Amino acid sequence: MKKSLLYSLLAIHAPVFSNLTLPILVDQFRTNGKRAALINPLAQFGTTQRPLLGASILPVRLDPTMLPGMSKTFSSIKYRTVIATPGSRFSRPVMVGNQLTGSYELALGFSQVASQIDTSIVNALNLLIEQGNDIESVARITRWFDTVITQALNSRLEKDRWDAIVAAQITRTGANGLSELVSMPNASGQRVAVGGTWSNDTYNPFDDIAARINWFADRGMNIARIITSRRVVGILAGNDKMKQFAAGSTTAVTPFLSLEDLNRLFAANALPPLELYETRYSTEDTTARYLADDVMVFVAETGRDEIVDLGDAKPINLPNTIGNTILGVVLGESGAGAASNIEYTEKYPPALYAEGMQESAPYLEEPEAFSVITGIA
Repeated sequence: MKKSLLYSLLAIHAPVFSNLTLPILVDQFRTNGKRAALINPLAQFGTTQRPLLGASILPVRLDPTMLPGMSKTFSSIKYRTVIATPGSRFSRPVMVGNQLTGSYELALGFSQVASQIDTSIVNALNLLIEQGNDIESVARITRWFDTVITQALNSRLEKDRWDAIVAAQITRTGANGLSELVSMPNASGQRVAVGGTWSNDTYNPFDDIAARINWFADRGMNIARIITSRRVVGILAGNDKMKQFAAGSTTAVTPFLSLEDLNRLFAANALPPLELYETRYSTEDTTARYLADDVMVFVAETGRDEIVDLGDAKPINLPNTIGNTILGVVLGESGAGAASNIEYTEKYPPALYAEGMQESAPYLEEPEAFSVITGIA
């Protein structure tokens, strides 16, 4: 997608590039490139090195009815299907809802990011342009914009997704330091603390996993995905009870289970393989995990498939989603989605400045289609 954006810019504005300057290049990027970069539907999934797994569960959906500062009541929140009622074949059917549903009011949160490119890099860009390296100049601006704006905005979406799933709340902190807690649906028994210490060889971690299986079974659901950390997998792999369970013996015969061993054990109990999620995000001071390394997240089969349109490319099918990440309309914009701006100033010292902003929030349409074990140690 980035390559097609780069070459479309060069192809469309080929006559201009013969007399290219950095201000002209930035103006062309502002007109064509920045919007294409922000609406790239693949961006929500991160990169090969830093995948954003939450987007496969709560993918982005643009909602042009969500205007700045407004909230919206979603009433299609599904909890479970209700059995059909018996009746007479000669009478009209009784009108009943075919699902137990609820509603909650969703207000989008505003997030923004800004960055200024280093003066030495501006000088390097000017030198590249003077040497006729137009393609490399555009490529460098594209990479910088993608890193500091597009990825930053998608990092916020991803953090909010996992906060909603694991903690049932999102914390929004403004520039003035004031914080607001936004609560999400939280069913009884959905998010549970671990029943014992999984690293203790006298405790069987599968007891907690079996309890999650039963929790879903009570709701007529099967488990489609299990997402956790490498640390949790290591704890499971070293637990004597798990080794015995895998060997079908009361005596552990394996010093350490591999991920493949664990997945065979899970498959034998009609469970999906374990998915490891290790991606981190950066703040100004440190880095942190999107998904804590002491939790295990279970996602049920929902039958709710999301098709991600990639234009000319083959669309992506996301099975068993539990809702969406809603992107509304940013103040001053005419359509839904993230917005941005990029400017070049020739005032000393010359600088290149970019900013991005979005109105967003996770929307849990299937709030009982997942469960979480926390505090694994």
